[in-house]
Amino acid sequence: SKMNLLGEKLTSMEKKNDALQKHILHLQNDNSLIPDLHDDIHHLKELLKRKEAECNDATRIVQNVNKTNKSLRDSLDQLSASHLEVLKMHLSGHANRDCNESTDV
Repeated sequence: SKMNLLGEKLTSMEKKNDALQKHILHLQNDNSLIPDLHDDIHHLKELLKRKEAECNDATRIVQNVNKTNKSLRDSLDQLSASHLEVLKMHLSGHANRDCNESTDV
């Protein structure tokens, strides 16, 4: 009877031991993945740095384009104003000539 009890305890302990061995194998497999994960993390960090640099470049380009557009708009406004002045002088010259021609009659 005591031998049976000891036999059952031994079997129970062997089962627990097997379960622990399997668990240890799983943990060892998980641990073997850690270096790969570190490599992946390092790679992702590098990729993130490059993407941030690209975003910064793109932001600078957009800012430069916006400055250029503003300069072009200002130049266009000045040109339009100058053109308008020339047109006014041209039209007033025609108007004066028309007046002079009509008084000659």
